[in-house]
Amino acid sequence: MSIKDLESFGEFWAGIIGQIISSAIIIAIAFFVYFLIKHILHAFLKRVNNQNSKNTHKKQTVIKLVLNIFKYAVIILSALIILQIFGINVTSIIAGLGIATAVIGLAFQDALKDIIMGFNIIIDDYYSVGDIITVGDIHGTVIELGLKATKIKDFDTDDIHVIGNRNIVSSKKESELILADIPMPYEESVETIEKALAEIMDLIKVSEPQLKDISYVGISSYGDSAVYYRLKIWANPDVKYQVRRNIYGIIKKEMDNRNITIPYMQVVIHNN
Repeated sequence: MSIKDLESFGEFWAGIIGQIISSAIIIAIAFFVYFLIKHILHAFLKRVNNQNSKNTHKKQTVIKLVLNIFKYAVIILSALIILQIFGINVTSIIAGLGIATAVIGLAFQDALKDIIMGFNIIIDDYYSVGDIITVGDIHGTVIELGLKATKIKDFDTDDIHVIGNRNIVSSKKESELILADIPMPYEESVETIEKALAEIMDLIKVSEPQLKDISYVGISSYGDSAVYYRLKIWANPDVKYQVRRNIYGIIKKEMDNRNITIPYMQVVIHNN
């Protein structure tokens, strides 16, 4: 082997060693950046958990999503830089990745739609875990919110519905407000009924622990046999219907004590 060949051989290995060292430095920097960001996000996640706020699950999901996206971005970017160091044409690889991404997108378009919609639900705060929502004919409590699917526990049957996020075109989130229309006889004056309702509402505020607030609105409508007086009731969405039932019971009992009869439909038959 000639001296020129030895020099070429030495230059070749020097170049390989330089590329390996450069690649190792890139990998080390990528690991350092990833674990630094991971540490910062985990510290923030721990702080979120300690807050015990309503949007804790939403924040947890967003933080985990951001960390996963950042991890794959670091891996891909580091791989492309290392390939460039070894003299591989990165441009053609990126073009190939674009074609592969298009093929994968067509094959898994439903899953991608689920993920995109799930991301929108979380970011735009459509609803959170613990909210009572209505999606189509399903009415229940959100027990799990993921990027691909939402799990809802049926309010009436306790059935668990798993709905792909792409199928959630619209949803309604229950508020704390619920209305109660109380039928009262035409024979009683408005002043008498409103005074009785005011006294009963004071009693309800004391006796119903899950009630947040209650207020009298006024007469809502005239029925065939009754005048309807409307109340507004505020309670947590998961208990508000039970609170309303409890209030109906209290009102019936108190109206009986005041000798005010709650009217009902009556049919009068005349015999000629």
